[in-house]
Amino acid sequence: MWYNICLSWLKKNWKNIVIVITTLIATFAIFAYVQKNKEEPKVITNYIVRQAQIDKLAKGIDVNPEQAKAIRSEIIKTETRSPDGQFTVVATNLDKATKEAQSLIKKADDKLPKVALEKTDRTVITKNEDNQTVDIYKIDLNKAHKIKAGVTVIDDKTYATVGYQAGRFEGVVHLDGAKVKGATMLYTLAEW
Repeated sequence: MWYNICLSWLKKNWKNIVIVITTLIATFAIFAYVQKNKEEPKVITNYIVRQAQIDKLAKGIDVNPEQAKAIRSEIIKTETRSPDGQFTVVATNLDKATKEAQSLIKKADDKLPKVALEKTDRTVITKNEDNQTVDIYKIDLNKAHKIKAGVTVIDDKTYATVGYQAGRFEGVVHLDGAKVKGATMLYTLAEW
């Protein structure tokens, strides 16, 4: 009995099942790729961080221009306070010191202070030629992509709701079982 019920349900809904499984696999693959790229320390010059066009900064650290503005702002804010942690790298020049710092962070070397090993959205390493130092910035940004699920009630009718948000845009699909009953597009006007 259960076997027949399950089999008929699978035959009736096989297309939706394939779509859901494919979507989950694609979402997981994209998530894994983005996480891997976020955790890689990026090395750029102090000039690009502070003075170059936002597009150059965004390209150098693999983010969109809006995120690059936020990162630049966070880095500039750090100049008004002392660093969270300091460590010394012995090197013959600033380029080698930068590469050594990047290597130590990638390896999660326990010689580094805990602050340098924290998991954040971005790790930016800059050569500060004015002070002859290598600056390391650990930056957390708001998550740009969100997958949402919930319930919508309209006129005493309940619908399963699935949504995706990228930055300020959000798309929501309202489902009644396997049938799409409506969709909503939203734009975030203000954040705080």
